[in-house]
Amino acid sequence: MTKKQINPSKTAIIRQPYEAIMSKVDTSVHQMRILFRIFEQVQQFQRKGLQVDLFKDGYITIEIETNSLLPENSSGHNYTTIKTALKDLVGKVVEVPGKSDGTGNKRGEYITYTGLIASADYFSNNRRIRIDIKKELFPYYLELSKGYAKVNINEIFDAGSVYTIKLYQYISQWRDQKYKVIKLEEFYAWLNVSTTKKAAQIKRDILEPAKDYLNEKKTTLYFTYEDYYGTEGRGNKIVGFKIYIHHRTPLMIAEQAANFHDSQLSARDKVMLGSLNSLLRTHFGFEDKHFPEVSSALAHPTLYPMIQEKLIELSGIIKSKSQPIGDLPAYTIKCIQSIYEESL
Repeated sequence: MTKKQINPSKTAIIRQPYEAIMSKVDTSVHQMRILFRIFEQVQQFQRKGLQVDLFKDGYITIEIETNSLLPENSSGHNYTTIKTALKDLVGKVVEVPGKSDGTGNKRGEYITYTGLIASADYFSNNRRIRIDIKKELFPYYLELSKGYAKVNINEIFDAGSVYTIKLYQYISQWRDQKYKVIKLEEFYAWLNVSTTKKAAQIKRDILEPAKDYLNEKKTTLYFTYEDYYGTEGRGNKIVGFKIYIHHRTPLMIAEQAANFHDSQLSARDKVMLGSLNSLLRTHFGFEDKHFPEVSSALAHPTLYPMIQEKLIELSGIIKSKSQPIGDLPAYTIKCIQSIYEESL
């Protein structure tokens, strides 16, 4: 069996299908970190247009350094937890729907039951792991046509709670919405929360710690919430929570990203970032909700001259067109994102 091998990605942004974000598979923090590295590497191929051939041999092989699975400033190297997480991921069975266009008994819809990873090798001598993934998991890791969310894994990689990670993925999925309502039944099913937990306990054990973590980390997205009583006339009984989704300003985003890489924006870079901010708002229709889409590019001062040049070029194109661009902010976002992706 021939296997493909790919190198680690340099970007912290991954695109997670809604199916993966809303998966009801019970995973630990350590397992989530491994899955993030898998998404990160597999999508490196996808960005380069190689997804058609990615799984043609049935499996793909990914190698990961174990140090990349440890949180920042980790006081110890608890590799035992990594081994346990790998073992459990092999046993985490997911259902992947499929459809065959063959003939006879081979035609029609079917379901494949497979582990989140097919197998894993742990190499103690050089602290790395090798993971095999079956092609049937393509929809889970890469199927983006049904919707996906861009998730900055650097912002929640160190989180000590899987609830915090999943809630951050959730608000990333709905970043364009002002709020979303999560019913208690969804908490129980999606987050594998015991049905014995009352609303007050969910607030104390899940929502409050997640909200505090995202505020402390100054992530690009964060949330607040309020009790939701529904519209079924149930009186004062809480039936869920209304999650309000908030965005930080572009300057805060860029400064936070710069701090993550142990550097600060220079005074010159801050002036140029402010200029880009003003230009995007004044001439390209940007509002607060649009800036998170280009936060990755704005977090890299070396890209500022290229972004500025592109905006000047776009201004000329806009003036020369007899018909205005339908959604100018969306068109501009794609141009800036392409600059960032080409720099990787």
